[in-house]
Order: sequence, then structure tokens, then C-alpha cells
Amino acid sequence: MATRAARHLTTPDHQVMCAVSLLRRRRPMTVAWSSEDARRLDDEQNRVAEGPCITAARSLETVYVPDTLQDDRWPDYLQTAGGQGVRSILGTPFHLADEANAGLNFYSSSPDAFSAASIGVAHEFVRETSNALRLAVRLAVLASERDDLDAALRSRSTINTAVGILMAQNHCSQKEALTFLERASSVRNLKLRDVAAAVVASAGGTADPPPAP
Repeated sequence: MATRAARHLTTPDHQVMCAVSLLRRRRPMTVAWSSEDARRLDDEQNRVAEGPCITAARSLETVYVPDTLQDDRWPDYLQTAGGQGVRSILGTPFHLADEANAGLNFYSSSPDAFSAASIGVAHEFVRETSNALRLAVRLAVLASERDDLDAALRSRSTINTAVGILMAQNHCSQKEALTFLERASSVRNLKLRDVAAAVVASAGGTADPPPAP
């Protein structure tokens, strides 16, 4: 879609590049691009966390920069873009409900390269692809939630195993064994799961046990 959109807005007078920025958990990332130059321009915006395309995604409003050399809204980023030969930028937002925000971003080496008609074409691309992108983001969210749950279950399993080992070694209660782990976690300034993993490893003779609190 990014390649098709760039090709569709390119004219004999100026070439257009396109990229898609996705904002999840307030963190921007470039997820698609028509060329490496487009990816670098988007990545730089994400690095400085400001620019016309990020603003479009966050505000859900179209943002147009007719000339990067004359616009003072994002001076650091526009100076970088202008230094790379980009003179005009168009950011068009995706409406993705509650999962995330996104922007379809266009870059041109010509000033004032995007007419009202081409902006309308950009909006049409957004309308055509919003449902597909919304579904892709939702699937990614579900996969992330599943991974978080799997990690939590693995962590709990490791902690429970360590508690059982300490109970057997020290003839103590479950509560006392868990308190031991928590104190060792505080002393070492490590996550509880990492301390538990060290206890489990030490029971197998592959690692030193955590120090006594």
C-alpha cells in the first residue's frame, strides 16, 4: 500500500515517497515504506518524537508542510528533512479506534507538491486501508497480550518452584520461603523471577544460590 500510494501521487514534475507510522503505547514506529529514504525520514521523526506525521497521527488531523525551509513548527526535524532534499510533507491520519494511532506520510523533493486533489487521493487511500490496518493492529495487540500472559505464567511457575525448593531445604513454610525470595530480590536489586531462577538453577548445581537476606 505504501508503494502504491507513493506511485499514485508521483507526477512527472516530482517524485513522492511514502511511509506508515504507527503509534502504540505512545511509542511511534515505522511499519511500512516505499523506499529506504522514506523509512529514514520516518525513523528520524520517531527518534525526535515530533514532526508533521506524528502530529497527524496523534491529533487525527491532516498536517501539511508546503515548504520545509519556510515552516517553523518542528524546526529540528524539518531542518533534517530539508537537508535531505525534502521540501514538502503531508501527514494523513488513520482512525484505528482505541488500539493505536497511525499516519500515512508523504514526502516530496518539490515545494508545495501536494494539491487539494492529491490530498484527497491520500485520504481515499486511508479510507481504503483503515479496516485492514485496524485488524492488523488488533491482531498484534492480542499477540502481545498472549505473550505477556505466557511470560507471567512462566515467571509464576519459576517462583513457585523456587519456593518449593527453599521449603524443602530450610524446612520452612511457603510464606517464609516467599519472604526469603523477596528479601533476596531487594538485596540484589533484581526481579523476583530472576532470583527464583537462580534458586532453581542452584538446586541443579548450575548456579550459585542468592545470598541470605
